[in-house]
Amino acid sequence: METESVEEVFYEDYDTRSEVILQCYNSLMAIDLIDTYDRKMQQKKDRTRRKALEVIDYYISEIHAEIFDEQNEDED
Repeated sequence: METESVEEVFYEDYDTRSEVILQCYNSLMAIDLIDTYDRKMQQKKDRTRRKALEVIDYYISEIHAEIFDEQNEDED
């Protein structure tokens, strides 16, 4: 009796840009609620804020470029 080999396939869900922006926004709101009592925690809070803002800036710039590129193509 032969056993048939079964290969499992995993699909990774990718977040949309709006979901990523919302996740970053939520992290910004969450870290604002944290009271920092020491310098290390304040550094972590500042680093998280900076990273979240960089991600938001990246995706907003991408969306902006798409919108205005599409508008420029329509004008031609």
